[in-house]
Amino acid sequence: MKRVLIVGATGVLGKELLPLLSAKGFHVRGLVRPESREKLAQARQSGLPEFEVAFGNIMDKDSLMAACDGIDVVVSAVSAGQDRTASSRGNAEHFGQMNLIKAAKASGVKQFIFTSTLFPKNSLGYSFVWAKLMTEEKLRESGLCYTIFRPCGFFYELYYRGEPFVQLTNMFPILGDGNSTTQMLAEQDVAKMYAASIGNQACFNRTLEIGGGRIMTFNQLIEEWSKVRMKYEGKHVTPLLIPLTPTRIMAEIVKPFYEQAWGLVHLLEFSYDSMECDMTEPKRILGIDDLMTLETYITHAYEKKYAGRTLPV
Repeated sequence: MKRVLIVGATGVLGKELLPLLSAKGFHVRGLVRPESREKLAQARQSGLPEFEVAFGNIMDKDSLMAACDGIDVVVSAVSAGQDRTASSRGNAEHFGQMNLIKAAKASGVKQFIFTSTLFPKNSLGYSFVWAKLMTEEKLRESGLCYTIFRPCGFFYELYYRGEPFVQLTNMFPILGDGNSTTQMLAEQDVAKMYAASIGNQACFNRTLEIGGGRIMTFNQLIEEWSKVRMKYEGKHVTPLLIPLTPTRIMAEIVKPFYEQAWGLVHLLEFSYDSMECDMTEPKRILGIDDLMTLETYITHAYEKKYAGRTLPV
């Protein structure tokens, strides 16, 4: 039985991986920050299966050594979360990853799966892209057997991050004109791809760019969301187009006083850049073809939201 450590076990991707890997017969250990105990309890109340918990932090080298002890596969699915500061992102995307790679190496881990990101064509202006790229390079140089995934954005970020604003305004904010293209996908499909890569020799020492089954503009994504919302709530979702250049200038002005705002704009600018990839090879070696559409994803979300309740008139 393979023993798998998920770093970022209570995050968006981690919560999809846990039940999937458990169902496949893997022994799953999850690294959870001590300050996330309440988040862990809430996740378990929502149906997250039991797993071995290792409390620690990617900046705590001793906790990483303990978490990696006896582990065959490490899945790094950690992110900076809501903290948009440069130091937090640097720790999550690079410095903490270096600690984790060293601990995995010292513990004899047989496969290290790293979550990078699908990059836009002109990506090097984004600081966290440099952090991801440096981590990728160090992982390749480490001597560990690695699988690097570069996923496009998750539907989760579009729907669950945007739903509160949509409920208040019936609009979804888009940085730019909404015509940039993306290949967003469901985190459930990403979890399936990660699971399929474990022990899969075709994935050893490979970098796989992954995206959804369709390339769409952000305007088209919101139009698809609007179609589903009309069915369930009788209301449209309208794109709120925010000019890029004035927003970028404003972010630079406030950066010395409120780095979180600058970091958010920086991340949004990256997220709304055009990204796409060729899924032919990843689908072949991972054995995954039927990918969830945004319409299906949001339909499931509304079904869950209104389960046992009367739909608004």
